[in-house]
Amino acid sequence: MENSFTIRQDLTFSEFFSSALYYYLSGKSLKRFFLFLLGLSLLSMFLGFLTTSQSVDIITIISTFAPFIILFLIGIIVISLICLYIYKSQPHLFKNVSYYFNHWGVVRHGEQTEFSKPWRDITKFKETKAFFLLYIGSTDFHIIQKRIFENDKVMNDFRNLLNENLN
Repeated sequence: MENSFTIRQDLTFSEFFSSALYYYLSGKSLKRFFLFLLGLSLLSMFLGFLTTSQSVDIITIISTFAPFIILFLIGIIVISLICLYIYKSQPHLFKNVSYYFNHWGVVRHGEQTEFSKPWRDITKFKETKAFFLLYIGSTDFHIIQKRIFENDKVMNDFRNLLNENLN
């Protein structure tokens, strides 16, 4: 098993957007907010049925959940606009970036950015079908694309390195 990796990557907008969506939609505070809205919607629907004694129709159900759906769609639009702005205004964060992982931690080299963190400062990582997401602190995350690995063995070695140093 390798204990150091050099990863060179160029992130496309769709990769950045999908990882940002994953990051923000998997956050606890957003989940709690939508669960709260869902609870309020169900409570208002239930109380409405108790007071009107009418049968349940599809229009009532849709109108009860409409604010929830509209707020969710507005959130997706806002996240996509923010991602587009960041991607277009700071291309040095996404193009010609190299990560170096070793026993100490991670070093990131880019055109206008330099970054290094020991393993103890990386709080966790999550793995999806397309990428590894490294969480650094409570608001920073870094995307490592799976497509850049030569084969499954190298990707498994990288996953093992993350597991050893973060668990």
